[in-house]
Amino acid sequence: MNEPKIERLLTNHKLRKTDIRKDVLEVFLTNDKALTNQDIEENLQDNADRITLYRTLNKFVEHGILHRIENANQTHYALCHGCNIHHHSDNHIHFKCTSCESIECFDQPESLGFSLPPNYAIKKVNILVEGICAKCK
Repeated sequence: MNEPKIERLLTNHKLRKTDIRKDVLEVFLTNDKALTNQDIEENLQDNADRITLYRTLNKFVEHGILHRIENANQTHYALCHGCNIHHHSDNHIHFKCTSCESIECFDQPESLGFSLPPNYAIKKVNILVEGICAKCK
């Protein structure tokens, strides 16, 4: 299905092409929302143990394939666009639907209307906006 894209992603990010990495990427490429560990495990249907999955997700974050979305309840993961091991750009708005609880990334951030005092520098922005998604409305 997504085999050429998966192969390209792993090659571009200088990662070995293991079965678990391919399977995890397939899960992300066939879903249009951020996923929790539990979501991924359910999609893998017992094809990987939790430790291997945890290591795979961390390696993907480290290499710029995925980014973490920290939520008060649990961590979600979403595919990155244009990131790599040297540059991770996940400073965008995340939208959580209060009805279906899905989380989506909005790659075109709106002006957030805040500024930092002098001598402060932003390294990462984690903004979670809650509301009702288009599917639930």
